[in-house]
Amino acid sequence: PKELQHFSELVPNNEREIHLTAHRGLSAIYPENTAEAFTAGGKAGFYALECDTHCTTDGTWVVLHDGPIKTMFDGTGDVKDYSYEEMRKKKMINGANIDKYPDAHICTLQEYIDICKTYGCRPMIEVKDTRTEKMQSLYSLLVKNEIVESCIIISFHISVLRALYAIDKTLEMWYLINYINDKRIQEAK
Repeated sequence: PKELQHFSELVPNNEREIHLTAHRGLSAIYPENTAEAFTAGGKAGFYALECDTHCTTDGTWVVLHDGPIKTMFDGTGDVKDYSYEEMRKKKMINGANIDKYPDAHICTLQEYIDICKTYGCRPMIEVKDTRTEKMQSLYSLLVKNEIVESCIIISFHISVLRALYAIDKTLEMWYLINYINDKRIQEAK
């Protein structure tokens, strides 16, 4: 296979500043939202690594796009109904080149943050968990890792962003929407 080029080799030589984000890590080559995908994105020199996060029954923030686990793992139900240890034992069955990564498993948000720090990538954390009462624990994890000023929190759920804004008005947050209308603009304001 062709060797991946480092992002700095691909940057156009112009005046504009361009930032590329590895969506769910380098998910076209590695199973999405895994430590392998984030590490590959970091090694490739991406500005940011985007992930999706949910909270387990034992309060561990894990990285997984969908709440229903069947899209990526063997089993049924929602990630919020499992402990981290239970999710850690689940076999990952989907994702790019999954057959090459038989030991791939669910990544914790802490592991993801550690990878971002190792490679100097900006954390872009999409909060998928809609339980606003869990946002203090998420914020505490950001504080513990000293990334409050460097991370970007994104979500389609305005209630999540409002809960985090109530905790810390300085957090950089992006409201994701499918379409723009007056209601969405007012919510964002």
